[in-house]
Amino acid sequence: MPVQSAGTVGAGNVVISVWNPPGDTTFNGKRGFPAFNFLDTFRAIASTQNWSPNDKLRRFPLYLQGYAKTWMANFRTEWKRDPANVDSNGAIIPMTWDDLKERFEVDLKSRLTEDKLEDKLAQYKYNHKESVEDYCGKVMRLMDQLDRSQGTVMKENRRIKFLSKGLNHDVARRSSCASLPPVGT
Repeated sequence: MPVQSAGTVGAGNVVISVWNPPGDTTFNGKRGFPAFNFLDTFRAIASTQNWSPNDKLRRFPLYLQGYAKTWMANFRTEWKRDPANVDSNGAIIPMTWDDLKERFEVDLKSRLTEDKLEDKLAQYKYNHKESVEDYCGKVMRLMDQLDRSQGTVMKENRRIKFLSKGLNHDVARRSSCASLPPVGT
């Protein structure tokens, strides 16, 4: 994998070097590609290139696309508005690489958790050794965890899909998970 690619743009006697990270090293923040894998790749590139913490801070946004790029713009705005980042003279305290890295890990870790919960929900199957009520209770608790991690409430038709997906056809026909009280009541 190439570590970097660069192009130049000439304007008269002025030549500007343009940094273009290789496409396979960029991060878009979509589900399925762990933020920590991206961060490890970025750290390896930075180490190979002997980038200082300031170099990492400056170049990190160049590796972001889509949702991740929007996240970065929002984080910069939040940083500037946070009173904790303003000194006694009213000047904004500069962000460091460690500040950015820690916030990136915290904010995007929840997306990884969501992925794992959704995978667990999608793969969870009814086991004939458990009661249908126990199966439904476990699936509903997983859905509640997913709701909490996303800060939303899953739509009823999606809940029904998760519940019915793990049941074989005969059990689903004979049972009614809908008659169970909601978990936590």
